Amino acid sequence: MNRKGFRRFLTVALISTMIGAIAGCGNEGGKADATAEGVTVKEEKTEAAANSEEKVEEQTVRTVVFQTADSYAPTAYLDQDGNPAGFEVEVIQAVDELLPQYEFIIEAVPRESLENNLISKKSDVVGFKMTKAVSETDNLRAGNEQYDTIVERIFILAENVDKYHEIADFAGKTVYCFPDEEHQEDFPLNVYNREHPDNPINIVYLSDPATCVNDLKTGKADGFTRSQPSVISYSERFGVELETAKVGSTKIDGIYYMYRKDEDQQLIDDIDGALKTLKENGTIDEIHGRLFYGTPWNFEGDISEWVEEHPEYLKESEY
Repeated sequence: MNRKGFRRFLTVALISTMIGAIAGCGNEGGKADATAEGVTVKEEKTEAAANSEEKVEEQTVRTVVFQTADSYAPTAYLDQDGNPAGFEVEVIQAVDELLPQYEFIIEAVPRESLENNLISKKSDVVGFKMTKAVSETDNLRAGNEQYDTIVERIFILAENVDKYHEIADFAGKTVYCFPDEEHQEDFPLNVYNREHPDNPINIVYLSDPATCVNDLKTGKADGFTRSQPSVISYSERFGVELETAKVGSTKIDGIYYMYRKDEDQQLIDDIDGALKTLKENGTIDEIHGRLFYGTPWNFEGDISEWVEEHPEYLKESEY
């Protein structure tokens, strides 16, 4: 029996003992008759039972389904045994440990199904590179506690690193971007295309990692945007040397959990509180540093430059 189940068992057992004791007191003077005293004992028993039922209800553990993506190691993925793993999974497991009133079921699913699953109530919380801009929609909302930072850059083949020094160098080139960036007016590639309609960047909105890397290798694409730690893990995973284009970041933003608009505010507040505690006690930094080359959760620098200066983290990281 796990700790939460034991707590429920113990609560019910204590309540049963209490009710039994009250009943015993009611019969102490002999069988109850239709006296005022007998009525008082009966009323006391009824009130005690009602209070006990309320206590049981108060101790009920809510099941919360948390979903993240399934193919973006080390952020979120399925391990070799088919179990959810990665940064998102370890953080929500740490949250679960702090919130005994909830039992979290953790699932990793295709990235493109996360929002629809949340809206259709197949999940209650989503955690995967969700910014405020992405999360705030007609049906969805973001939590208030940031727990990670997304720094997105354009990935290119390492052999082409000297070709790109500013966004304009991608004019006439094909760059794959995340689908949700299509309607972000301040996204740098969108800004460039608005300002240079006669010589735009060919933006294709596509996110599958394998397709992005394979098309980069074959020349079908010239670059693709991605959260920057992947430049290292993708190089190892797909057997190709990638580099971040030295044109600056295409996005720096905070990461928050995503919920339905009608979600219980208490759940959101409790999770936000747990995240704040995990930041203050260093737990999230420990997880982030172990999985992302020694960097803290709010790191905004260039990861390629960081590991060049700190090569020891390449050996220490799990990826």
